[in-house]
Amino acid sequence: MTAAVVLAAGPGSRLGALGAQIPKTMIPVAGRPYLEHLTGRLLNAGLLPVVVAVHHHADRILDHFASHPSSADLRFVHTDQRGTGADLMRCLDALPDAPFVLWNGDTILDIDLPGLLAYSQQNDGSAVIVLTHRPDAPNLDAWYVASDGTVLATLEAKPPPAPPPAYAWRGSSTGVLLLTKALLAPHLSHDASDLYAEILPALIAGRQLTAYDNGTRYFLDFGTPPALARLDDDQVAGWA
Repeated sequence: MTAAVVLAAGPGSRLGALGAQIPKTMIPVAGRPYLEHLTGRLLNAGLLPVVVAVHHHADRILDHFASHPSSADLRFVHTDQRGTGADLMRCLDALPDAPFVLWNGDTILDIDLPGLLAYSQQNDGSAVIVLTHRPDAPNLDAWYVASDGTVLATLEAKPPPAPPPAYAWRGSSTGVLLLTKALLAPHLSHDASDLYAEILPALIAGRQLTAYDNGTRYFLDFGTPPALARLDDDQVAGWA
């Protein structure tokens, strides 16, 4: 069965005073904390369990979900918040040996989850990254993709590579991926701190990362005040 991981441990430093007071994922959206909307959406899609990485104000998240109806299907993993890669690695023991969806806790995305899972089954065990063409996305057009869907390079790598001389299309990361423990196993001992700068470029080098084109459907990284002000309550409330 496909599981899910939500990265919700970040300190919210880009949100200033608001981020210092509350976990980003607990910001109210349409009357409920965003994390409640997100975990509900993942569970309703049949993803079990949903593992949530927590650190910053973790007690606030745990207290909210302690008596929540979905609590039996949620797993909370405390991390040291040393980066997206390290947080993800801490969650692997709580996952079954099956593909899992990874979702950044400050990302809102309109996506066909069953379509993503079906797409991944056609790609021979490769990891999948969901890319958007929205012009307001962070790291605009930083991911270069071949005609067969293989990711050729990402400018989010450190150091960023030279763009490939030939490619089919470019897109921006949405913070949603489909991964497996087997693909991540070679990186366990490295404890890489950044998923996008270190781990995913390694998968690209091994031609183990493909791209799912999400078009221009609704996407928002609400980790900054201007982005948070654009958040569409109706869009999120319609998920579950």
